[in-house]
Amino acid sequence: MPAIGYSADVKLRMYVNDRVLDLRQVGPNHAVVREPEDLPPGPAEIAVIVDGREHVSLVILVEGMSRLSERVKIVSANPGNNEILRSERFGSAELG
Repeated sequence: MPAIGYSADVKLRMYVNDRVLDLRQVGPNHAVVREPEDLPPGPAEIAVIVDGREHVSLVILVEGMSRLSERVKIVSANPGNNEILRSERFGSAELG
């Protein structure tokens, strides 16, 4: 029987204010933005979207974001349980 392959469709995004920014990478204390902008420190959401299911973590942009650097320092806004599961960006949410 031949092996059946599967490759998940994965997208990384940051939602901050009214902006949606595509990400290259997300780590526990940083994110790498494809097209950085100048943004002040404050709250944001990091979304990992796998096959249409969106897992969102609430974070703080510790030092804001500079259009001169793709790397952004982040910390969890709720270290206990900060993941929100959404099937659509503005749909209903449930804690994960």
